[in-house]
Amino acid sequence: MITEQEYLKSLTKLQEREKLSLLASENGKKFLEEYKKALETAKKDNKQIFLLFYMVGCDGCNVIKYLLDNNDSIKNILSNYIVLYYNATQTRSSLVQKYNIYSYPACLIINDSEKVIKQKLGIKVFDDPSVDFLAWLNS
Repeated sequence: MITEQEYLKSLTKLQEREKLSLLASENGKKFLEEYKKALETAKKDNKQIFLLFYMVGCDGCNVIKYLLDNNDSIKNILSNYIVLYYNATQTRSSLVQKYNIYSYPACLIINDSEKVIKQKLGIKVFDDPSVDFLAWLNS
């Protein structure tokens, strides 16, 4: 379980990432270029893509990002994927529409043909959220 102190300590790191993410979200074209590169790499390396769609100020999104950065079990599993974060705060990209994202955080695992392998909307934050997220990743 994440303590309040750990969560508050991680906010500085998250806020720094938010600044970069906001710049990227202002230029949706740049993200789409990264997405296309990820598809090419996935095909070449025979990997799947983990996509996180999140919004600034979303508590569940902050919890997911904290887990992705700090939970060794999750980082180990995701090392087998190409990982992309998309900040949907400023713009509603064609990818948000394509994958019918209507709730945040939204986690997708897709293949190199853009087929959704699995999807998770939201996160359980009252119990240990890493248990729920790891169960989803391993399902």
